[in-house]
Amino acid sequence: MRELLMLGAIIAVAFCLGYVLYQNGFLVINAKSAQLYMESPRFGKKRNCIQAKFSACNGVIKRVIRLPQGEKYRFVFSTDLTRGRVCIEIYGSKKEGIVTLSPEQPSALVSTGTRATYSVAVKFAKATGEYKLVWDAVSYPPETPVL
Repeated sequence: MRELLMLGAIIAVAFCLGYVLYQNGFLVINAKSAQLYMESPRFGKKRNCIQAKFSACNGVIKRVIRLPQGEKYRFVFSTDLTRGRVCIEIYGSKKEGIVTLSPEQPSALVSTGTRATYSVAVKFAKATGEYKLVWDAVSYPPETPVL
């Protein structure tokens, strides 16, 4: 009986640790299948960049990015596909969709306002190739439309 309680406590601690790591952007949720998937780590100079190469990839990758409040960010999505489709959806802290980036709409401006965390979902449909998402803080005149 004592071993069962210890096992339950260990599972609860692991779940809580995973949740904290996900909310702070250190843990990625993968629900994909691929023949090959290689992603570059987001450390150092590549902290504001997500890029990967893949082959025959289907599914979704979700991660959290943290941005300083009160800033405007320009998200730029670039892709080089030989087949299939890739798109990126950015959600606010309440899971509301803010913007969808695709080859047809490769960039968008997002104002962080009071939100600090955003979810980024990369969706693949039988895709082969590579993609890159870069975001940087920008300062534009007040009349520029911001999403």
